Amino acid sequence: MPYYCIFVFSLTRTDMPLDRNQFGRLRVIHNNLSMNQRLTISELSTACQIELSLPQAPSERTMKYDFHRLRNSFNAPLANKGGKYFYTDDYSLFDVLNPEELRFAKEMNAMLGQLAQLPLLKGFESFQLKIRQRVGDVDSELIQFDQVDQYLGKDHLPELYNALREKRCLKITYQDFHGVVSQHTISPYVLKEYNNRWYLFGWEHVQNQLFNLALDRIQKIENSDFGFLPDRKNVATHLSDMVGVTRSSGAEPQEVLIRVKKPRAYYLKTKPLHKSQQIQFDQETQESMVFKYFLILNKELTSTLLSLGTDAEVLAPAGLRKEVADCVKAMWEGYQ
Repeated sequence: MPYYCIFVFSLTRTDMPLDRNQFGRLRVIHNNLSMNQRLTISELSTACQIELSLPQAPSERTMKYDFHRLRNSFNAPLANKGGKYFYTDDYSLFDVLNPEELRFAKEMNAMLGQLAQLPLLKGFESFQLKIRQRVGDVDSELIQFDQVDQYLGKDHLPELYNALREKRCLKITYQDFHGVVSQHTISPYVLKEYNNRWYLFGWEHVQNQLFNLALDRIQKIENSDFGFLPDRKNVATHLSDMVGVTRSSGAEPQEVLIRVKKPRAYYLKTKPLHKSQQIQFDQETQESMVFKYFLILNKELTSTLLSLGTDAEVLAPAGLRKEVADCVKAMWEGYQ
C-alpha cells in the first residue's frame, strides 16, 4: 500500500521543536483568529480548553508564550488592540510548520495508510480533497471522518478533480431525483463538500449559467469537444458568502443577526457558523450573545439556524425571521 508524505517548511529553523500540546493550542488559536475574530486571552484560552478537552484552561503566561511563538517563529500577522487579539492579514499556519517541529511524520504516514483503505480515497488527488482541511493533531490509531462510506458519488471524485486541474470541459449525464435523465456540457470550477455530499460547480455551456451537480446523481462523465471556459464568476469567492450550495440568481448577501443563549453561545463563539461571524459585544448580556453574519439567504442557512433549536432567535432580516418562525410553527402543528 503506498504512503504519501507532506512536506511543509518553516520560515525559521532555530527555535525549539513544538511539542504536541503547544501545536494543539496554536492550531486552536489560529483556527479562531483566521475566522476574522477579535478575541481576548481568556476567550482563546477557553477555546483551547474546550476544543482540546483539557482539564483546565491554559494560563495567561502559556497563552502569551504561544502568541510570541506565532509572531516570531511563524511570522503570523498577530496584533493586539484593546486586549483583543486578531490577524491583520490572511495567513495560513500550516504553510509554515515543518515536519521536524510537529513530530508527526510517522503519524502522518500511518494515518495516510489508514485513509488509503477508505473507498473515497482511490488516489492522491482525492486524498488531497479530504485531508487538506483536516491536517492537525491526530491520533494515528483513532481517526474518524464525518462521512458516509456508501456515498454513491465518491467514485467520481478523482476524475472530476483531474478535470478541474487540467481545465477540461466535460459532458455529464445526470439523473435528478425525479428520474429525469439529462446531459450537461460543463466547464468545471470547484468541488464542494456539504453535509456529507459532494457537488460540482461549473459553467453550463448550453444554458449559459452557473450550475451545480450532486455527484451521487451523476451517471456518466465524458470529455467534451467544447473548449474550456475560464471561471468568469470566481466561483470559490461566489461560494464564500453562503452556507451550503443553493444560491438564487441575482441573490446578494445580507446582514444576518441572531441572539444565542449561553452557554450555547460560547460553543458558537469557538466554532463559528460561518467565517463572516462577528460578535456584537455591545449587545452581550449575562444570558445571551448576539452574532452578526453577511450571508446569502437560502434553505441551508434556515436549516442551520433551526438546528440551534430554542437556543437561538433570528433578529434580522425580517424575512428570514418570519421564515424561521413559520418553520417552527409548522413543526409545532405537526406534533399536535
